[in-house]
Amino acid sequence: MSASEFLRNEHQDILRLEKVITKSYKALYNGVDIPFSDIDKINFLIAEFLDSVHFTREEGSYFPCVATYDHLNKEIRELLIEHEFSRNIARSISKNLKLWKEGQDKREPVARFLSVYSTFLIEHMKREEAFF
Repeated sequence: MSASEFLRNEHQDILRLEKVITKSYKALYNGVDIPFSDIDKINFLIAEFLDSVHFTREEGSYFPCVATYDHLNKEIRELLIEHEFSRNIARSISKNLKLWKEGQDKREPVARFLSVYSTFLIEHMKREEAFF
């Protein structure tokens, strides 16, 4: 299996995660209580799988290999910026979830950042699929 095929397969898993994120933020907006442990798991997958594993594979292995094709440098730079945007959203989810667990009413910010992350994943995966 080529590196591109491997990453495309991971994208399918990421899109499954996106569906869970979407279901979660919609439930939060509708006043449904979701256990903190479930949101923790979503955030763990965002931070550990997407950032630490998937994005790192792309940034550390795939992008440097295809960067030798000068016409792809602009696209790679855009994807790297999006990866950093993803990390910022994940930090915001984590920060607000922590405050919510400590008793502050952070349902709306957690739902909002999950919503933003869902939208980000959909658009980012479209761009990456076109790139790969």
